[in-house]
Amino acid sequence: MEEFEAVQYCFQSSNSSCTKEVRPTAVYAVIYISAAVVVMLTVCGNLLVIISISHFKQLHTPTNLLLPSLAVAGLLMGVTVIPFCLVVLIQTCWYFGETVCMFYNIFSFGLPPVSVNHVACIAIDRYLAECDPLLYSTRITVNINCLMIMLNNLLLLLYNVSLIYFNGNMSGVQEINICYGNVGSFSSFSPLSGAEVSPLLSRSFSSLASKWWNDLPTEVKTAESLTSFRRLLKTHLFRQHL
Repeated sequence: MEEFEAVQYCFQSSNSSCTKEVRPTAVYAVIYISAAVVVMLTVCGNLLVIISISHFKQLHTPTNLLLPSLAVAGLLMGVTVIPFCLVVLIQTCWYFGETVCMFYNIFSFGLPPVSVNHVACIAIDRYLAECDPLLYSTRITVNINCLMIMLNNLLLLLYNVSLIYFNGNMSGVQEINICYGNVGSFSSFSPLSGAEVSPLLSRSFSSLASKWWNDLPTEVKTAESLTSFRRLLKTHLFRQHL
């Protein structure tokens, strides 16, 4: 019966809490140090790009306008998304509350498309510079790139806000993600793709199993052996269905 005693929950006071994966202290230390290094490299690297291009006037070219904008998106990812995402991956629980969860979902849903679009704009800019170098300086100017950046961010902002407002990305989420302690349980519009449905179903089953275990009588949970546990469980289930 030791395997049942090893189960821990994100919130011990809640019967519907998600199960928590427990690791040795040394493993937690190594993982958290690695996570801190990843976050620091992300933040410092993007800050270095922003400061360098902003400080040196010779870098103020149309192409380089896209780079600090991309770095700002990466910096926001490193501050608002990556730390919380890593903590959830390590702890397998969400401890930051409903408000932080809401902003986490908004940023994690909105920032990646911004970065991808900036990379696409840089690719288009480099394509025009290589294929038509004589007319590039007249077609692509600082004002045009600024306008492209503003339109890109504005359109993505409107798209994300409208998607969240009209509830277009939460179909079936509340029914699947039911355990307390997961980021999705605090928010009704967590950005979930189809590839995440299977893990959510698995976690939902785990949460239901945890609830059923907590609802069992004490005499069943404290059985001395697996054989007696099976016998008491069958008796309990039989009495429930009478």
